[in-house]
Amino acid sequence: MNTQQIALLVVLIFLSAFASSSETAFFSLDRFQLRRIRERFVPSYERIKKLLARPSKLLVLILLLNECVNFILSGLITTIIEKNDNLLFSNLQILLSKLSPQFKTLFLPHNEWVLTTFLTLVITLPILLLLCEITPKVIAVKMNRLVAITNSSFLLFLYRLFFPVLWIVNFAIELALKKLKGQNQEPL
Repeated sequence: MNTQQIALLVVLIFLSAFASSSETAFFSLDRFQLRRIRERFVPSYERIKKLLARPSKLLVLILLLNECVNFILSGLITTIIEKNDNLLFSNLQILLSKLSPQFKTLFLPHNEWVLTTFLTLVITLPILLLLCEITPKVIAVKMNRLVAITNSSFLLFLYRLFFPVLWIVNFAIELALKKLKGQNQEPL
């Protein structure tokens, strides 16, 4: 693993944490918190107000960002494992054969994809859960105003940059909702 890959992993983890914390922070702000932000941080309030004016597009932006970043992160970890599979494969095979002879046959050389998949899950899942989802969301719940103020500039930049994509996705969602609503004309 080289320094570029490590740097890219750190950036991807940061972007995923950014998206997760933004989702929680922005959608947990109440009107009293928004009023306090308006009183003390006018430029941030204006950005937050623009982003929350269309909550469905904001949510689509955050989810697309998070999913794309997590997909790339998982792919990068898989690539790193595949490039180092000889070392990992031999060490893990020795360890598992000591634990149980049945594991030795599972990780035969022709089943390297099983090992790669297993290691990718074992490495990626804790990173995604702890560093990219749970921790950022817990922080955002406890400090939602600060996170919203801090994240609003970059989020508004991304919102403007990906507006055409957001418009298309949002249009498709609204079209699907209209079709679903049209099919369910029965009164509740």
